[in-house]
Amino acid sequence: MEEITAKKDRDRLELINSMLFSLHALNQSVHGWQKWIQNLNFMSKFSVNELQEMEAGLISTVRNFIEYDLDVTKRHENKIPQIRVGAREKKAKDDSTGMYV
Repeated sequence: MEEITAKKDRDRLELINSMLFSLHALNQSVHGWQKWIQNLNFMSKFSVNELQEMEAGLISTVRNFIEYDLDVTKRHENKIPQIRVGAREKKAKDDSTGMYV
């Protein structure tokens, strides 16, 4: 990520690609954490203090990310497509790709 962001004068596509790369890395990390935490045999090897430290770090990280998400969403809500829930479900059924926005 540092290598991607070190380049100066990046265009919009490069910025979008960087965000996609970052979200992919975050997603991979989250999936790794989920596998760890769901494996009680593995998690039993950590002390209560270590688990408390991990919990505090995760909660802090998630809180910061959600606060950032809310801030960006609020500042740019006029650019985000507004689709009613019922319309979203209908669009998903009608969309041949199986994806919807």
